[in-house]
Amino acid sequence: MNSIIVVHSLTGNTYSVAKKMKEKLMDNGHTVTIERIEAEGNADKTEGNPNKLRLTSLPDISSYDLVILGGPVRAFSMSPVVAAYLTSIKSLQGKKIILVVTQFFPFPWLGGNRAIAQMKSICKSKGGSVIGTGIVNWNRRNRENKIVELAESLSKVV
Repeated sequence: MNSIIVVHSLTGNTYSVAKKMKEKLMDNGHTVTIERIEAEGNADKTEGNPNKLRLTSLPDISSYDLVILGGPVRAFSMSPVVAAYLTSIKSLQGKKIILVVTQFFPFPWLGGNRAIAQMKSICKSKGGSVIGTGIVNWNRRNRENKIVELAESLSKVV
């Protein structure tokens, strides 16, 4: 399956999860590309309103069967950069989608669940089929094991 991982990562944490997912998908025979979503200047660190962001990279997902979208939790919600990217996409019709967020807080109900729900709502409104989700709690001691487990489980849902 032709897959793309589209990721917004402020600190590199979410990007490291994307690299682990790429490795697991490739182990299962997928062709995988990773592309980053970025905003102009420091806007992704200071701006909370996705309508005020100017994205400097807009990965084209049109030729991919599977889209994995990842980003950090910001203010108990999805990243404004991810929101701006999803808003810019015209259609997700026919796309299988996996959503992943990283968060500092140790429990999913401290922003992760809400961020996933927001991302899922936008994806479904654009015709996408969300087939899997994952939350990585960065402040947990067993984080590395959880990342590997998440990557393995999500690579098997497709």
